[in-house]
Amino acid sequence: LQTNAPGGGRGHMTSIRGGGPMTTLILGETLWQTVWANIIDLNNYTHPVDETPSADDDRLFPWMGKVKTSEGGDSTEPEDAHPCQAFWGMPRRILLDLEGARPGVCDLCGAKTDRCITGFWTKPYGMKYNGWVHPLSPYYPKDKKGTEYLPVHPQPGGITYQNWLGLVINDRNEGRRVAKNVALFPERAERSQVREHLGRRPSIWAFGYDMENKKARCWYEGTLPMVHVDDDWKAEFEETAAGMIRAASEMAKNVQWCVKIALYDKPADVKGDLSVINARFLQATEERFYDLLNKVAECLAGNGDTLELRQVWLGILQEEGRTLFEEYSQINSIDEINAQRVMKAWGLMKSPASKANKAIRKALNLPEPKKSVKGEK
Repeated sequence: LQTNAPGGGRGHMTSIRGGGPMTTLILGETLWQTVWANIIDLNNYTHPVDETPSADDDRLFPWMGKVKTSEGGDSTEPEDAHPCQAFWGMPRRILLDLEGARPGVCDLCGAKTDRCITGFWTKPYGMKYNGWVHPLSPYYPKDKKGTEYLPVHPQPGGITYQNWLGLVINDRNEGRRVAKNVALFPERAERSQVREHLGRRPSIWAFGYDMENKKARCWYEGTLPMVHVDDDWKAEFEETAAGMIRAASEMAKNVQWCVKIALYDKPADVKGDLSVINARFLQATEERFYDLLNKVAECLAGNGDTLELRQVWLGILQEEGRTLFEEYSQINSIDEINAQRVMKAWGLMKSPASKANKAIRKALNLPEPKKSVKGEK
């Protein structure tokens, strides 16, 4: 109720990152490795401090002093507190019922205890946080001006390689920024030998609740591998990776739309949920995406051209897109459905001149296919 605090009505404040925020951690093989890999020096916070905080410092632990409540609309800005209060925020005023404690078993860890807390009291108008940037969360611009950024929250569909852009590397087109711990990791890994401590290629563990107002719809988590690249070709690598992800998104949307055309006379009016197609498409192409991404990194490290690899990715997307179209459009039962609709949709799926297929090639920075000359076969 503090870290993930959702909106709960009048006076019930959300967490520093809003309800159910996305958290991204560099994942180690042990708890110690995970903690060490995500340490952020105090001088890397927005409002750095030189003094080491004490255990009774209310700028770090707000409950150790007079709590700055929000009855009068007062908010707590980053400069009003220690930067590490981001980890110890107190948007909710909660008092545990210690007198009602009794022997029992913890529902979370299964440990037996003589003092099991079974209740608490809560009071509205806890601390209202404004303008904070949490070091373990990625952010996206609130508007096109990019003057204000909001924390990313998990969305229906889970965490797939589509989220790699914005969680592992910055999304320059959309302005999405990776979490501070992720951004600082490459430099810190080299300086402090963190990479060697992990004992393998580092990956990011992303997790959080998909919230709808004050209700938790689903818990999502997933791991996304990190690819080490030199600064000399980092920009080109990120541009290529971003293009591959955008191309996959365009293809998934195209398949869904073409299936609607095949099944319905007025596809634009259909409100049915076909998101399962998108989920299956991403699941079927995820492993090959990461394989190709590593090859892109190796190619650029050798001063090579990634054109062939981008063409391979296009072929993978087309193959999987057609497979799913055939399954969901019922093309094999063409005698039982509207053949004209199905063939129209099939032609749109394959046509290089379609808006979707042009967008896919553009995302991959591929040349337009050669137009066939009259008389050629």
